[in-house]
Formats: sequence, C-alpha cells, structure tokens
Amino acid sequence: MAPLISTLSGAVGVPASRFGYFITLQYVSFALASFLGGAIKERLRLQNRHLVGAGLLIISAAFFVGALALRSAAALVLWVIPLGVAGGFVETFSSVQISRLSRTGSSKNLCLSQVFYTIGALAAPQVVYIIFGAGLGWKSAFTIFGLFTTAVCAFFLVFNFRREGYGRPQTAPALPTAAGPVRGSIFPLFVLLMLSAVLIESYSAAWLAYAFELRYALAARDASLALVLFWAGSMTGRLVILLLPPRWTLWPALVVSSAALLLAAAGLAAAPTMDARFAFVALLGVFLGPLWPVIVMISSAAFPSEKRTSTLIGIGALGFATGPMLGTLVLAQHWTSHFFLFHLGLAGLIVASCLVAWRGHSTAALAAPRRGGRSSA
Repeated sequence: MAPLISTLSGAVGVPASRFGYFITLQYVSFALASFLGGAIKERLRLQNRHLVGAGLLIISAAFFVGALALRSAAALVLWVIPLGVAGGFVETFSSVQISRLSRTGSSKNLCLSQVFYTIGALAAPQVVYIIFGAGLGWKSAFTIFGLFTTAVCAFFLVFNFRREGYGRPQTAPALPTAAGPVRGSIFPLFVLLMLSAVLIESYSAAWLAYAFELRYALAARDASLALVLFWAGSMTGRLVILLLPPRWTLWPALVVSSAALLLAAAGLAAAPTMDARFAFVALLGVFLGPLWPVIVMISSAAFPSEKRTSTLIGIGALGFATGPMLGTLVLAQHWTSHFFLFHLGLAGLIVASCLVAWRGHSTAALAAPRRGGRSSA
C-alpha cells in the first residue's frame, strides 16, 4: 500500500499524512493473526500450509475487492484489517514451516525466504512506477497485484496439496533444543532481540530517506539512495548467510551480526562525509538483514512449540508498526540531529540481549548431558 498512498489519499478522502494510522492497524492485525494462529491451528487441527493458503486467498480477494469498493476511510479500515490478518497467516506460518523443515539446524532456508521478501520490498515501488507510467491508475494496480497473488496462490495450492500424505499431520523434524528451565527463561531475551531488530528496520525503512534529506540538505532523489542502499545491504546480508557452513548460521551469525551492527550504527552516527554515511547505511542493512530469520530459526530450535515461534513473529509485527511512529516522534520534536543515535541505542540493546541469551543457551546445552548422564545411571 505504501507506494500508492498519495494516489489512494484522493480516492478515499484521507490526507496522506494520516495513512500511518492505517498502516499501523494493518500490522496490529498481522500481529493478532500471528498470536492467535497457533491456537486456531490446534483447535481446528490445521497444518501450516492451510493457514498460508487461506492467507493468500484472502490477499487476492482483498486486491480485487479494494479496486471496486475503496471509496471512504471506513472502507479503508475494513480493507486493511483482513489484509493484515492474511499477511500474518502467510508470513508467520510459512516461516514456521520453513524453520520446521530445516533439519540441519541452519538458518539458510529462512534467510533465503527473506531474500525474496527484500526483493519484493525493492520491486513494489518500481512496479507501481511502471503501471502509472503506462497511464493506468491505482485500480489497475490493485487488479494486477490481485492477479499476481492469485497466480502465486494457485502455484502454492497445487504444489502443497497434491502430495502423498495430504490431510495427515506431519511430524516436525527433531531440532536441537536448549535444556531445562533455562530454555524458558531466555525467551524474553528473544522477544527483546526481535523487537529491537524490527524497530531499527521499520524506523529506517519509513524515515531514512527523509532524515537524510532534512539532516544533510539533500534533494529527495539523492536522499532516496540511502533507502536503496539499506534494502540492498539487507538482501546482501541474507545472501551471505547462504554461503556459510550450516553450523555458523545460527548463534555465530547472530553474535557477529549484532556486534557488527553496533559498529555500523556508531559509524553512521559519526561519519564525517556523505560517502561514508552512505557506506555505513549499506553496512547497517548488511548486518541487520540476517537478524530476523536467524532469531526466528534459533527460537524455533530452542523452543519446539510452534506457538512460541508464531508469538515471536507477532511481536515482531507489533515492533514493525511502532518504528514509523518512533520516527514521527523524533522528527516532530525536531531531533533530526539525533536521528541516528536511536540506531546506536537499539543496536546496543541487541548486542546486550544477544550475549546474555547466548550465555544462557550455552549453559543449558552444557548442563544437558550431565543431567542425562545422571538420570541414565
């Protein structure tokens, strides 16, 4: 919806500056779907692919209905809620399923899926530009997106439901877990890690270009390069994970990325030249990119309950909705000169949470064999 805000503003009679409320509502709906999806699965005895398929169908229908019915603010509210819920089903339970299928204890599969997410984030504005350049309006854009989502949905349904064993519950592969009560005690640290990581991502995605424009008196076109470099860096960071040995793609990737993210944030806050600032923005994306999939994958391994993984993703969605509002607060208070200090503070929180969680996980892993030995004796 973001690339179409200025056009939709006139169609529904809502100022463009207020669309942040609707985007926040969409992400809150996304989070609710993540929180409640696990309970829905258990009550109705569904599998992950059922919720993903339902989400894709709802998104397809939402685009077609939106092209016909978006005429007012009330209609926009009624439109973004199911769109958010559907997005929550697709993102959350496709990620849960990918993490369940990663038998080697590696985050490579989940990082690869997030590479495609980043490609979509980079491509969507360009697709809108092409559609508008061809003289088509937002209704045509909705219809084209609806047709594309329908094709994706059809491919997904055929590929996932025409398999032997359809309808029978699948057993999740065994994954390495942390041991004993420590496993539960580190979950709040994963929550803090997730919140901090998505806050940096959404805070940057929403306001990075605008902050460069105000802070350094750049033209809008030049300032937009910062956002392009950020997303390109994010995609590069996730691609790098695919090249690493599997054993390096969980805790080693999380610890190194967190520490490097802190250094990149410090460099961005203190960089003396524009070229250096652009370079540190790219590095910020590189080291931030792997965090979401790696956090989700480690959580899935440490906490075998899919409810916890879906809850963590839902918390991330709430954090993603908070980032743009944080940026609004910073800019409204004329704190533009301190804009990048929030990157530094959040990166420091990520490093602290990561190190404490890593220590707790390592302690539990070392204690597990001793407990097992005593019990077997």
